[in-house]
Amino acid sequence: MAYIELLGAEQELDEKREKREAARAKKREEIAKQMEEQNPPAEAGEAPAAKDEPKAEA
Repeated sequence: MAYIELLGAEQELDEKREKREAARAKKREEIAKQMEEQNPPAEAGEAPAAKDEPKAEA
């Protein structure tokens, strides 16, 4: 009987862990989105420079 209780508790802990991981991932995405919104000129300035570079042929 104790074994079943341990399995149930472990399952609950796994579910809580997954929820925490999902919440952290969502928060990271929100922060990344905010950073992109705050710094678009820096990214826009970098993109044309990357296009002007000659491509190396193999």
